[in-house]
Amino acid sequence: VTSLSIIFVSLYLIVRMGMTGFDLEHIVNRVYQPFYKDHTIYGASIAFFVVTYLGLALDKKQTKSLRLLFAITGLLAFIAVILSLTRGAWLGLLASLFFIGLVKLWEINKKLTFAILIGFLFVVGFQINNVILHLQHKIQKTNREGIMDRFVSMADVEKDPSNLERFNRWAAALRMTLDKPLFGFGPGTYERNYAPYQMSRFITIISTNRGDVGSAHNEILLAASETGIPGGLIVLTLFIVSVIKATKGYFSADDKQLKLLYLIILGNIITYYTHAIVNNFMDQDKVAIPLFTILGLLVALDLYYNKKQNTDALQRT
Repeated sequence: VTSLSIIFVSLYLIVRMGMTGFDLEHIVNRVYQPFYKDHTIYGASIAFFVVTYLGLALDKKQTKSLRLLFAITGLLAFIAVILSLTRGAWLGLLASLFFIGLVKLWEINKKLTFAILIGFLFVVGFQINNVILHLQHKIQKTNREGIMDRFVSMADVEKDPSNLERFNRWAAALRMTLDKPLFGFGPGTYERNYAPYQMSRFITIISTNRGDVGSAHNEILLAASETGIPGGLIVLTLFIVSVIKATKGYFSADDKQLKLLYLIILGNIITYYTHAIVNNFMDQDKVAIPLFTILGLLVALDLYYNKKQNTDALQRT
């Protein structure tokens, strides 16, 4: 029901975007209301269903007409994510497709997969080094308007104010965590408390002391600042364990349809977990509902599949 409703909303919003002539400034500011607070929440919620529908389109046990319907719906969801102008959602989808590709390649050639993974980690390490080198550079205002410019700006850690502000929020969250490491400041209190923990060298042109714009922009750091280091570790553990369970489920499943289901789950959670590095929406119902529904499906599938495996093993003995 959630997936169907969000597709109808996406169609409605795409039509509204067309009525503005796809003017990016107006799209970001008001087109998504009243269904969504802003474009970032919309992008995060619709990104869940890209992998879901495209994955179901590959299910050969479905009829051709139904597979075609899933493919069209998945393409529509993909277009909706692109038009949402949410760079975190774009990054999440890219990471999801990359991870799925690695999983599939691992079945074919483990050595090649390992080499690609090492190369990827090297690139990530180089980018992190680039981030550190540019953190203290003078912040300049940019005026990026095109979709391609926004895509390229994901890696811009020198001039893009939105990216630089994230470092400011992360640093504030870390300082808050160090100040109250055991219990934090309390759930939902980051915005009201982070201002004094900002550091002058991280302040940007979009920084504010009013606590009315944005949050920690990272699920783990937000949890740590509000509920202490134990809370941050719980969120991190949830992310790691669910990815491991979905990956192990895929490789241990002996049924093609079951493997596909695990792959869809894996793609979905990777999409959001990557997004959770730069944004935090687990407290938003429009993101929390699909996320925890997917995690619930993973738990149910894991319990059922393990139970079935144990039963089969007992019958063989």
